[in-house]
Amino acid sequence: PLHVISGLADALSRSDGEIGSYGRDIEVQCRQLLEKVTMMIDFAQMLRKNNMLNKVSFSVAHLLSEVLDHVHPKVESRGVDVIVLPCISTPHYVLGDRSKVLQILSFVLDNSIRFSHPGGQVYVRLKSLDPERASQIQDSVHMLHLEIEDQGEGMDAAMLQNAMKPFQRTPERLNGAAHQGMGLGL
Repeated sequence: PLHVISGLADALSRSDGEIGSYGRDIEVQCRQLLEKVTMMIDFAQMLRKNNMLNKVSFSVAHLLSEVLDHVHPKVESRGVDVIVLPCISTPHYVLGDRSKVLQILSFVLDNSIRFSHPGGQVYVRLKSLDPERASQIQDSVHMLHLEIEDQGEGMDAAMLQNAMKPFQRTPERLNGAAHQGMGLGL
């Protein structure tokens, strides 16, 4: 059914004016829904231990740009600023599973935006855990450290205890954020 909706949205998006705009909005929502379904399937496979990592070299800047494009509609609707703070030691390229890093970073950033106060700020910090080796060529081995900080209410001890369990969500609405998503434990 999602492909039928996506196909219809594609046809609508070719129209001018308001109908074309609606079509493009539906296309974006279909892509996001497909990404969430894919994430759930990946999670189920990981639980069965059939999850293989696809290690490739990828650009940190391009990945972050893609993540920011993905969360842009939510940033706009919530009135939240996302501020990226790369450290000089941040590597330009890393070796890892690009799609998994994209999924995780998009998920956590989306969550931070959702639970931030309107007009608040979300910080994305990037750095190498081994700054002395970050400037070395090709064969250097260092870890990329990604940190996301928001200005939301946070969680009390009881919420924190369950936060990393799969599909656990907050028991009540925080900052007006509805019970959506799959929980941080995913």
